[in-house]
Amino acid sequence: MKGSLLSQGNTAEVFEWSDNQILKLYRSDFNEEACMKEFRINQELAKSLSLLPLAIETVNIEERMGILYERISAPTLLKQSIHRPWNIIKYGRAMAKLHFEVHQKEYTGSIIPNMRDILITDISRAIRLGEVEKELILA
Repeated sequence: MKGSLLSQGNTAEVFEWSDNQILKLYRSDFNEEACMKEFRINQELAKSLSLLPLAIETVNIEERMGILYERISAPTLLKQSIHRPWNIIKYGRAMAKLHFEVHQKEYTGSIIPNMRDILITDISRAIRLGEVEKELILA
């Protein structure tokens, strides 16, 4: 059952759900297919990344799509950074290392998007960049 609000961002709110689960509830204007894609990507990544909170199932609550995730009981990086600001560089390096490891793995199939292809497409479509700037960035 949806409990108290834990956090929120541009696309979703995160609520308590149970002792071992949280609910990421997308805003009403969020695309249902994007929610399903996030769920499938998490399922695929969880096969090889033990640190990743597992997406358990998709739900529809109050006419909004959501994902139930495994709840990790640990302080957030933001809280740790506030209480131990001298460790911010250490935390940043740990996050960078984790992201690097994620992107070093080879994923087969079409579930995990190729970030290089996504960036090339996004840069090519950027309306605030001129053609010369796009060419320089993509070179």
